Amino acid sequence: MRPAVVLLVLLGCCLTGAQLQNEEREISQSTTQPDIWAELKELKDMVMEQRTDLAVTKNELEVRLQTSESQVAELQKENEALRDMVMEQRVELAVTKSELGSAKTELAAAKTELGATKTELGSVEARLQTSESWVAELQRKNEAQAVDLSAMEDRSNSTELQLQEHKTVMEELKSTVEELKRHIAAALTDAEDVGPFNTDITLIYTKVFTNIGKHYNPATGIFTAPVGGVYYFTFTAFGLNRYRNIGSFLYRNAERIVSVQDHHKSSYGEDQVTNAAVLQLEEGDQVSMRLNPGFSVYDSSANLSTFSGFLLFPITFSGFLLFLM
Repeated sequence: MRPAVVLLVLLGCCLTGAQLQNEEREISQSTTQPDIWAELKELKDMVMEQRTDLAVTKNELEVRLQTSESQVAELQKENEALRDMVMEQRVELAVTKSELGSAKTELAAAKTELGATKTELGSVEARLQTSESWVAELQRKNEAQAVDLSAMEDRSNSTELQLQEHKTVMEELKSTVEELKRHIAAALTDAEDVGPFNTDITLIYTKVFTNIGKHYNPATGIFTAPVGGVYYFTFTAFGLNRYRNIGSFLYRNAERIVSVQDHHKSSYGEDQVTNAAVLQLEEGDQVSMRLNPGFSVYDSSANLSTFSGFLLFPITFSGFLLFLM
């Protein structure tokens, strides 16, 4: 653009020079015109002014040209930057389009998965409703079982208390049985003949061999049951043949239970009879041996007439039998 401006300026100068030469020729030829030199001078001045104006214009144009060139360079740089930006945006747009396609594909897959999830969610909701129904039913059953358990605990506590009471009684009975496991045994007397008498008498066995717990009274001849239970008693009556009736009778309280009897028909000889009984006694019941009127027994240091007994097993207050090994 700058060379074109220079050519224009040179062309203008050439035209001006040619015009001046033509004017000088015309002046030399036209001597008749009196003011030609003045006009030429004016023209010369005009040319000089134009040259000055052209120089100024040339400078201005050069400045403007430089400014334009700078602007063009800047615009070219900006254009290149814009082209680079456009290329980058195109690349980014291509990437974005690719990502958008992938996103659409993923969205379609997500929609499909969402549909499957909704279907599965419906199934899960149905199962959840069924489970909630089961849970409600189980809760009702648990509440009923809790009530039953509470009642069972109450019964268990009551049973434990009863069991503790039974244990206490059993311990007491064991203690008593330990005392009574060994039999009580006693012989009658060393005074030989006892009886006959006109009334009933209680035989007092004074020679005590065993009396665990001191439940047999050797002063009265009466055994008192310390606990309720089943007892075994045995007794023996001895007699010399002197035409006498020998025998003795086992009593529970005032009730005659069993007896032994024999009648001597000669004046010489010995006789001995034995009997036994198993009795159920209540605590405090009394057992004794009696001699009825007209009967007699014989005893000496040989301990021929005896009375013994022991507890077989106790009976608890609830009616159950307690067996001890």
